[in-house]
Amino acid sequence: MTSLRLLAQQDKPLRIELETLKDHLDFHHQAAGEHGIFVFYEGSSQNPDSSEWVCLHYDSNLYKDYHFTVPLPAFTNYAGSVVTENYCYLLLQKSFPKKEPVQSFLVTVDLNTNLYKTEVISDFQNGNINSLYAIDNYIVAVATSANKQDSVFFYHCLDADALSLGDIFPYKLQFCVADTFNHRWLFGLKEYMGNTDGEIFLCQYDYLNKKANVRSFLSATPAKGDYLYNSARAVVLNQDTTLIMGTFNTLQDKSSTNLHSGVYTILEHHFDLDTAKFYNYANLKAARAEAVPTANNLNLQLLVGNVGHNDSQYSIVTEVYYPEYDYTYTGYNDYYGGYTSIPRETFAGFRFVNAYVTTFDREGRLLWDNYLPFSNILTQQPYKRVCVHFIGEDALIYYPKANRVFYTLVNGQEVLEKTNNFSVETGRAHDLVDYNIDTRLEHWYRDNYLVSGYQYIVNKGKGAKAKRFVFFLNKIIYE
Repeated sequence: MTSLRLLAQQDKPLRIELETLKDHLDFHHQAAGEHGIFVFYEGSSQNPDSSEWVCLHYDSNLYKDYHFTVPLPAFTNYAGSVVTENYCYLLLQKSFPKKEPVQSFLVTVDLNTNLYKTEVISDFQNGNINSLYAIDNYIVAVATSANKQDSVFFYHCLDADALSLGDIFPYKLQFCVADTFNHRWLFGLKEYMGNTDGEIFLCQYDYLNKKANVRSFLSATPAKGDYLYNSARAVVLNQDTTLIMGTFNTLQDKSSTNLHSGVYTILEHHFDLDTAKFYNYANLKAARAEAVPTANNLNLQLLVGNVGHNDSQYSIVTEVYYPEYDYTYTGYNDYYGGYTSIPRETFAGFRFVNAYVTTFDREGRLLWDNYLPFSNILTQQPYKRVCVHFIGEDALIYYPKANRVFYTLVNGQEVLEKTNNFSVETGRAHDLVDYNIDTRLEHWYRDNYLVSGYQYIVNKGKGAKAKRFVFFLNKIIYE
C-alpha cells in the first residue's frame, strides 16, 4: 500500500531546526527542487545603520552545504523569493522611514554554480511587494497598495530594465502564468471596486515588444448567461491553448449568499476566448454523496487554490469556511431590582468546513470531483491549505493541521486510500510539541514533500534546553 511517511532519521538529517525567540517568525524559505532549499533571515549587525541578511543552502538531504551573507541598509525586509530552472531570486526592500524612497535589492543565485550577486532595482518604488513570478532572466513582482489594489512590475535581469504594467484600471491579481511559447505573460485581473465585485479580464503582455492587450471574460459568457466570474486560475497547455478555470456565481445566488455557485472553464487560443463551461456545486457527484453544508449560512466563503495537474487532468481546489464567534453574557441589576443579561460577541476565528476538488480534461470538460471534510480546523487567519499532486493518473490530496498531515489518494471518483494522517516528527527524543504556527505542506520534487512552520517544543528529558521555539523543515516521502 502506498502512503506518506516521514523518513526515519538515520545517517542523514531529514529535519532542519533553527531556534529563535518565542513567537518570532523570522525565517523564510524557498524550495528549489533537486537543487535543495534556501533559508533566508536577517542576522545580527554591529552597525545600527546596516542589516546583514543570511542565506543558508541545504541540499536535497537537508545537509547545509554553503551559506553567504548580504550587507544591506537597516530596516530591510523580505519581499519575496522564487526559483526558475537555473536561478533562485530573493527580493528585499527597505521602505522605512516612509518619508524616504523605497529601496529594492535583488539577490540572484545561480543554481548550477552556487555563485550569487546583489543588484539594486531603482524603479520598484512600491514597498508592499508580496509575491514574485519568474522565468529565467524575467521577473514579475506583484505589489499591494494601501487601498488593497494590486500593481504589476516587470524586471529584465540582463539589461536591468524595470517597468510597470501601467494604469489599466484598479485591479486585484487572480493569476500570473508565463507562456514561453509565445513570449508573453498572461494575467487574470479582477476589477477592484472596493466592496463591490468587478469583472475579470485576461491581460496578455508581450515581454519582447512590451505591449499589453486586455479582454473581458464577459466575451466568453453564453448569450443568455447570468454568470458572475469570482476567481480565475490558468495553465498553459501548449503553444496554442491556455486552460482557465475558477469559481462563479449566478446572479440569483449572488443576492443570497457568499458561497460561490460552482466552477467554470474557458479555453484561450491566442487571446480568443471560447464559450465558458459552468458546473454547479449542487450537481457534483461528491457533493450529492456527502452531507455537504448548504448555502443557508450566509457567512460561508471560499478560498481558491492553485492548479494541480498532469498532462491530461487539471484540478482546482476550493475550500469552504466561515467566521465563527463566541458569545459571553454579562449581567447587572437594574433600577427595579431585576437582573439584565447582555450578550457580547467575540471573534473566535475562521472555521474550515470542507474542500472541493474539481478536475477537468484539456478541453475544460469535467472529469471527476472529490469532497474532503476538514478535521476541526479553526484558525485566526485563513489561508489555502489543500493541495493536489498527481502521481501518474492518481491524485494525492493533502493538507497540514497543527503537527499532523492529512492525506487521501484517489483515481477519479474512486478513493484508493481513505483519508489518513500522521504526526510530524521532531528532532529529539522526549520532544512534545506544545503548539504550531503557520504549518505548510508543499510538493518538493519527485516523490518528496516539505513540511515547514514554527513549533514551541517542550522536552520531557533533563537536557539543558527543556523548551525551545524553532523554525522547522521536514522532508517527507511518498511511497
